[in-house]
Amino acid sequence: MRLLLLVCFTISKRRNKFITKQINLTHFSFALLTTNGQVICNVRARKNNPVKLILTEDDDGNEFKFSGQLIKSEIHTLFYHCCKKLSEIYELNMSSIEDINIHLRNETNYEKGSNSIKIDDANYVISIRMPSEENPLEVMFHELCHVFQMLKGFLGQCLDKKCYLWKGKQFEAELDHGKRPWEQEAMLHTYNHVKCSKFPPSSHA
Repeated sequence: MRLLLLVCFTISKRRNKFITKQINLTHFSFALLTTNGQVICNVRARKNNPVKLILTEDDDGNEFKFSGQLIKSEIHTLFYHCCKKLSEIYELNMSSIEDINIHLRNETNYEKGSNSIKIDDANYVISIRMPSEENPLEVMFHELCHVFQMLKGFLGQCLDKKCYLWKGKQFEAELDHGKRPWEQEAMLHTYNHVKCSKFPPSSHA
């Protein structure tokens, strides 16, 4: 049985002291630290998982949410299962890569859809458009596909942001969304492993 460490804490600009409370559950160990400031929640598998999830605020200062459909512990559980499955799909040995942070936030620009971008080798941002009628698991899995594509070196963006690089080939940024091969791959994996299968599994075994 895998154990996850969920750490929820807030950062204060004045560096106030944190209040710590430890809560032990069957599958998880929670450490809750509170003070005045921005709320961030992190999760890291205790064994061979260098990926850390950070729930961060949107441009309006609102905490991340899936339209109230999921509580924080459920978001972290889905994130864990998605990463585990995608590491198998992309044949990526998680213990062989450096620690990375995946920042999950809501997209407040309603003209944009959900998207994933690479900030640097250690930080990736997934923005989920809200409100949305889509299955939150499918959205998270699809966007995490793009993160794993970037981790594998398959997907990149030109410095001027006018084109994308996919497996050594260049594609114009204006290319229709449905014709982008990295989008087609993400949609296919989401269809095969989420829509048409029992995912995530009912236990952590």
